[in-house]
Amino acid sequence: MTFSQLLASLWRRRITILACIVVGAVAAVGYDQFQTKTYQASAQVAIAGSNQPSGSSSSSAPPVNLPDPIQELQSVAVQKQAAVILGAKGASSVAGAVTGSLSSTTGALTITASDTDPARAEAVANAYAQAFLVGIQDVVQAQENKITASMSTLSKQITALQASGATPPTGSGGTGGGTLSSAKLGALLNAYDGLQTQLTSIQIGGPYASITAPAGYPTTPTGLSTKKLAGIGLLAGILVGIGAALVRDQLDTRLRSSADIASVTDTPVLAELPLDTEIIPNSGFVALADAPRSQLAESVRELRTSLRVLLEDSKCPMVVVTSPAPNDGKTFVTANLGAALALTGSQVVVVSADFRRSAIEQAFEFPANPPPLGLADIVNSAWLEAGEAGPDPDDNRRLRLPSLLLHTRIDGLWVLPAGRRRGNASELFASPGLQSVIRELPEFADFVLWDMPPVLALPDATTLARFADGVVVVAAEGRTDQRSLASTLQRLEETRARVLGIVLNRVRHPSTATYHPYYYSADPNPAV
Repeated sequence: MTFSQLLASLWRRRITILACIVVGAVAAVGYDQFQTKTYQASAQVAIAGSNQPSGSSSSSAPPVNLPDPIQELQSVAVQKQAAVILGAKGASSVAGAVTGSLSSTTGALTITASDTDPARAEAVANAYAQAFLVGIQDVVQAQENKITASMSTLSKQITALQASGATPPTGSGGTGGGTLSSAKLGALLNAYDGLQTQLTSIQIGGPYASITAPAGYPTTPTGLSTKKLAGIGLLAGILVGIGAALVRDQLDTRLRSSADIASVTDTPVLAELPLDTEIIPNSGFVALADAPRSQLAESVRELRTSLRVLLEDSKCPMVVVTSPAPNDGKTFVTANLGAALALTGSQVVVVSADFRRSAIEQAFEFPANPPPLGLADIVNSAWLEAGEAGPDPDDNRRLRLPSLLLHTRIDGLWVLPAGRRRGNASELFASPGLQSVIRELPEFADFVLWDMPPVLALPDATTLARFADGVVVVAAEGRTDQRSLASTLQRLEETRARVLGIVLNRVRHPSTATYHPYYYSADPNPAV
């Protein structure tokens, strides 16, 4: 598939693509409206020495051993304390919605609380930040209590030694200080001084954790915004729409161009008749008479020229115009082709032979009520004259062909209506009376066009096609199925009919569209 074919395919399926885009956008907005919105609030806590690498001996390291911040935040003690601050009955009501993360640069702890209520999310984050401070303070206090207890024990031992008369050593060369009791007392005094120094350092080294940025009130929910969701929905709709359009186009076997016809058959395309939405069906519109400078008129001229070349050896060509299915535009093509031939000076007879749904009369605006006498009536009359019982034996009139021909507003163009007594159409086409009409028509015309029923609907066209000089098959772009066209051509070939070519009707972008306006803009006599 070329790029231009891809664009044409997408344009044909633009309604499908547009529908997918709308559905995608609506689905995205609907999801945004009906989903439960979650809000997040974050509080930041600075921890003393938490940004020091492991094993660091920096003087800025805290004199107390602090626990891992994340583990401390998730501890039961902190959860219970947060529940107390919030006034909740239990820690389980808030514990699952709180997470913590450490900054790799500052070591600060960020406490994030999530909740469907933005105010509650703010309160939970701040409560956990305060509970975390309490937990750190408890850790520090526990270490202070441990040091204090050790100092108390040492103090008792020092007092007991002093009471026994021991004195601290005065120096390495002193007298009276070298006893065992004096040495032990000196060691105890040194240990006590060390603990005292450590306790003082802990007491003056605080605070070991502080809230640097309390949680604020979250104004927007977490996740994607409405605009982003709508954008994602639009994008998804476009992608799905393009995919659906391409799949539908591949599965759709209706004719879209002459290239599609070429993929079905080698039968040539005689002309492409462009679509004109302003033409009312069966309104009597004749392109070469009513719009001679139009693109449609030029396409009809092309069809006329093609047929003249193909039938140049026939003295009075008889051409059957049919189609695969109803509403492909065969009557419109027949009427316009007949007018185009007549405008060149030929005497043309258009025969309305679609007995079940005759439309040629309407195309040339003849009164439909009562219907005029025509083909069916003269076939019955000729049938009786041949000495055989026709469909209506009580009608003994001998009708003459010239009296039944209706003159149109185009000079040289005549119409033989379908008639009144149509009876069984299949019997009429197989009757000797029809053969009489076929032999007589060349006496009054230079060209005979038969407007026949669709091939796949009735056998009439294939029956008459055996006696014609050629068959023109009308297919409609966007309507005629490729399989139907192939079946139509096969049936005609089985009856040994000569298929002259195919007319592609209602073409949106005919191949001659580029050149037509320039060529006919200065034509002094475009009606022919």
